[in-house]
Amino acid sequence: DFPMPFPLSQAVMAMMLLHWFLTALATATAVDHIAWAAFISFTIIFAFWCVHFIAVELEMPFGDDHNDIPIHEMQVDFNRSLREVMHVRARIPPVFRFEAQKHEDLAASETNLQEYIA
Repeated sequence: DFPMPFPLSQAVMAMMLLHWFLTALATATAVDHIAWAAFISFTIIFAFWCVHFIAVELEMPFGDDHNDIPIHEMQVDFNRSLREVMHVRARIPPVFRFEAQKHEDLAASETNLQEYIA
């Protein structure tokens, strides 16, 4: 577990707040109608804050939250898969007997990707 350093976290939060203020200021001066300026500001700021909170959630993927990776269940499933691979039937590959009459006439075709792209 490597949490985000506190100064970096504070710098990101300060930049997000500065972005919030500057985006509203820029759209207010660039757009004539106040409703459009509010909508554009809200959309841009909301998108950036969503990305920020997703990054915060992804910072610590292991734990007991609803969005965390179920590491215990994954380990149990992996152990079950390893036990299946160790089974006697899994150690012996199936036998293949080549029969010339049956296997030499396999249907095969050759395709060219450029024909589909052009």
